[in-house]
Amino acid sequence: MHPYCKRSILLVIPAIMLVAMFMGSCKKNADLSYVNTFLTNGTWTLASLQVATYNGDTLKKTDTLNLNCNERQQFIFDKSGMCTYENFYCIKQTESANWTITDRDSVIIRTNIALLDDINGVKIRPFAYTQVVNLGQNSLVLQTVKRDTLRLRPLLIRRRVSRYGFLH
Repeated sequence: MHPYCKRSILLVIPAIMLVAMFMGSCKKNADLSYVNTFLTNGTWTLASLQVATYNGDTLKKTDTLNLNCNERQQFIFDKSGMCTYENFYCIKQTESANWTITDRDSVIIRTNIALLDDINGVKIRPFAYTQVVNLGQNSLVLQTVKRDTLRLRPLLIRRRVSRYGFLH
């Protein structure tokens, strides 16, 4: 084989690898753009809220909340990076804040929105770090997980998993 051909092959292989790497990074941005399009396409109305409490790996209880709410609970995401939630926990309120989305390990929404809690009467940040479990043209499922330690020896972690189901 001619020395020029060997050198050309050695240059072509890294070039192909670079092109493949750039194409892979563009694909992720396109996927995230697709998620943004669905998310910012209208008003999401809360259809269900289910809270599961785990002690370690054991499911202790599951609650379905807000069954008798007469207020429409709505979550709105706009393309400019602002979100609005109305009537959280069936309390007449409208709050707005910034939001961002990331897709590092899974699709995560982060927002600093502070909403009035029905239990303590204080503002909480329920969607500070929220996983998008399902997102379609007509449905959105968001999940938040809160962890705390019940005891240190043996270590027992309690998790409260909240799943918010929204419809268009």
